[in-house]
Amino acid sequence: MQVYWEKTGVLGPIYLLASKGVAEHDISTRLRLPPSTVRGCVDWLLSFLQISDREGLVLYAGNVPHAREQKVMDAGSSDMVDEGCPN
Repeated sequence: MQVYWEKTGVLGPIYLLASKGVAEHDISTRLRLPPSTVRGCVDWLLSFLQISDREGLVLYAGNVPHAREQKVMDAGSSDMVDEGCPN
């Protein structure tokens, strides 16, 4: 069973933009997604990566971008199926 972001492919792009400090409203506009989807995915990322806020996400992503991005991309194959981003 695929999780939400595997079906839609939104988690990676949201992670990349959020980790660059792009505001959720701007992410929503750029990716043509509902703001609630972006907010849900950002919340999920913060929870999954055990980060407390958006600033922490920017710092986290800036440390080792390629390895950290892969962790997010691999999250779709984890057993966290019921905790996906809302649509």
